[in-house]
Amino acid sequence: MSAAQRPSEFIMAGSDDVVAAILIHPFLKGLSDGSLPETTFAHYLVQDRAYIESYARSLEILATKAPTLQIGAMLIEHAQGAIAAESLLHNALLARLGMESDPADDQAGPTTVAYTSHLLATCALEPFTTGLISIFPCYWIYGEVARQLPKAESTHPVYQMWLDNYAGDTYNVAVDEVRAVIDEYCGDEALLPYLRDVYSIGAQFEWMFWDAAHRRELWPRETNFSAV
Repeated sequence: MSAAQRPSEFIMAGSDDVVAAILIHPFLKGLSDGSLPETTFAHYLVQDRAYIESYARSLEILATKAPTLQIGAMLIEHAQGAIAAESLLHNALLARLGMESDPADDQAGPTTVAYTSHLLATCALEPFTTGLISIFPCYWIYGEVARQLPKAESTHPVYQMWLDNYAGDTYNVAVDEVRAVIDEYCGDEALLPYLRDVYSIGAQFEWMFWDAAHRRELWPRETNFSAV
């Protein structure tokens, strides 16, 4: 890491190629130009709702390990805000699509289970800094998507509504708050290469999540197994 480089810059730079691949993924290109099938977007929303529950739990776990009470309170606030905001957003978007669903009927797909299990295990079993880095790709990459895709602006009003949510000041403030903690507490030169690898895993899971939504991924039993 160069003397002028922030720890967060070094950690994230190792995944620039992953972020670039996410921004040109067919799911997000379809979201931007309005060509994404609404049923595919609805599938994504169902998976995202399942993801957010574990994401919030991961933040709550991290809050118990936070180096200060202020950081712990911030993470709890982010967890509560994510559940409240995403619930309203998902319900509003599904209603606009005419595809309202009962959360009790939502089932997390294979990639969603793998990603959320990774976050929960890392936040529970690893030190605070490692857990925070594992979850930061979600913070940062959603902000990047919102910053990059609106340049073209989606022709689909529901998709634009989704983009606007992550382009707003409230979301960007939360990202900046977590990044500030990373810069303050993740500067150990000996640990930085490891934390860069941890971040890379999360970034790749982000790509996998978009890709699974695009494929409308299902469990094998739903498509391959015959009834006995």
